[in-house]
Amino acid sequence: MQLWKARLSGYNALIGVLGQTVSESDPVFKAYVNNPALVRDWVRDPNAVSQEKGVDAACALVQFGGKTTAR
Repeated sequence: MQLWKARLSGYNALIGVLGQTVSESDPVFKAYVNNPALVRDWVRDPNAVSQEKGVDAACALVQFGGKTTAR
């Protein structure tokens, strides 16, 4: 499997997990709030297809993570 396909799969899985959170304080958000460089890398993915899904994942993080995550 090519690396970009693995990242694409990861972004899809993350979008699914974020969409199932019940609260803005869910522990799933903590890793991304504490390390925003991870999110930056999603939207700067070198593969266009993966990059688009990375942007979707970043949007899902902000959408479901609330005010704390949006900062």
